[in-house]
Amino acid sequence: MSILGQPPGLFDEELEKWRNRPLSYVPFLQLNARYENVRHDGAVVSCAVLAATGVNENGKRFRIWRNRQSSIGATG
Repeated sequence: MSILGQPPGLFDEELEKWRNRPLSYVPFLQLNARYENVRHDGAVVSCAVLAATGVNENGKRFRIWRNRQSSIGATG
């Protein structure tokens, strides 16, 4: 399910469900954080990007990512 292009509030609801589910649901989970230079209001600024990649019980891979200030997207 992809929720790219959806209002940020919907992504936040999905993120909250994901945060609160039992960890036993995700046999493999990799967390990553990095800084990217992004253009914001005509200036280039450094922005934190947080990402999680996991594999569920059925072997399906999923990704969810978010910048520090707003929702970006998810796949899986």
